[in-house]
This record gives sequence, C-alpha cells and structure tokens, in this order.
Amino acid sequence: MSFTFATFTKPFTKESPEELGKLFAGLGLDGMEFCLRDGYQVIPGEAEKKLPLFVEQMKNYGIKVIGVAGPLEEAVFAGCRAAGIPHIRTLINLNLKLGFIGAVDEARKNLDPMVRLAEKYGVTIGIQNHFGPMINNSMELRYFLEGYPKNLVGAIWDSASSCLAGEEPEQALSMIADRLVMVNLKNAYYVRSSTYDNPDGKYDRVICSGRQGMARWPEIFSCLSASGYCGPMCLAHEYTDQNRLLDLLKEDLAYAGSL
Repeated sequence: MSFTFATFTKPFTKESPEELGKLFAGLGLDGMEFCLRDGYQVIPGEAEKKLPLFVEQMKNYGIKVIGVAGPLEEAVFAGCRAAGIPHIRTLINLNLKLGFIGAVDEARKNLDPMVRLAEKYGVTIGIQNHFGPMINNSMELRYFLEGYPKNLVGAIWDSASSCLAGEEPEQALSMIADRLVMVNLKNAYYVRSSTYDNPDGKYDRVICSGRQGMARWPEIFSCLSASGYCGPMCLAHEYTDQNRLLDLLKEDLAYAGSL
C-alpha cells in the first residue's frame, strides 16, 4: 500500500507559507492538513481567494494539502472547491443532558445545513471521533454517519481516541473502513494522576509516540491494507511532550514508513 503521510499545521502559526513548505518537506512529509482558522497563513474569510494560492505554494515543495480543519462556513467550502481540497475536518460535540440518542439527533439537525453546503460545493465533511463529550468511538461515528451520503459526510478515524475508548483496531476499523476519508495516526495511554489511596482517583491522557501507547500501529496498517484504504495518514502533533514535537514527529514518520 502507498499512503500520503501528513501532519496538521496547528502548531505552526508564525511561519510564512514558504517557511512552512520548507519545514514539511524537510521532515520528509508528503502532505499537510491545513489549519484554516484566524491567526494562520490563510483565514476563513479569505479562503476562496487565498487558499488556491497557498495550495500552489505548497506544491513547489512537493507538499499536498490533503484537507483543512476549519469552520463549516460557506467561505470555507468555496475556498476548498477553488483550491481542489477534498474535505473539511470537524468534531461533533454532544449535549449529554439529552442522552446519547437525543444529543445525536440535535447534532444532526445542526449539521444538516452544512451538508447542503457540502453538496453545493462538492466538498466532503469529515467527522472525526475524539475523546470527551463528543462522537468518540468508532460505533458512535458509524451511527452518526448513517443516513448521510458517503460523498458528502465521511469518517476521519483517530487511532488515539479509539484506543482510549478501549477499542481493538480490527473491530474499530471494520465499522467505518468504507466511510474513511482520512486516518489520524496517533497513540496514547492513561496515567493515574492521583495517589492510589485517593478514593477519587483520576486519570490523565498522554499523547505519545507511535511505538508507545495502546494503539497498535502494525495491526492498524494491516487492517487498512486489508480494507483497501490508501488515503492520507495524518500523524500527531498533539504530543503531551511539546518540547520534543519535531523529534517525535520524525520518529513517528520513520516508524509509520517502516510499516
């Protein structure tokens, strides 16, 4: 299988487009998921005009913009169409006071107008599972996607959130392989943040390198290959140890490439 290895540009706010392209190419990456938010190289309100130029600038360094993470606004959809960017990544927050089914119904109603924009502009909305009061595991993600056309609403599977939810890769990916538009390749584990004699013990999440953690990358690659997936793989930048961000990213890229 041949994958496009990328990472998210969220940590890189100060770099010019040229500096960003050189940095990503120097790391050995094939692509990037661009953070299309205020304070970045292109902001949402200017997406239709400036995003195509940014994409061309990245091509000069051999870097493909595989998707964006930004608000589901018409200007963003228009910018993605103009730039040839296939999807916009988003998360689904749930109002747990409504119960899971009620919260999903509410979230779908909120998403429906955005789906009409996706159809208008030919850009897919990518829903990512994420730990916390959100769509956080693969079955929830599958349930949420049911009823939406595959070309308009797809799945972005996050391996760290999946393992934190206690899922096995074989089980998780079999649920959503046919809806995948991107894989967030990460790893994580829990650590107890209070003493063992504390009855109110709490646990923290640690986002770690690919060789550590509870997500088994070799099995993930085997499952993706078996399903025929050969789309983009977006490596983590959200390491708990941010002081080693680039070193850990290089390490994970080498490990992923070896698999």
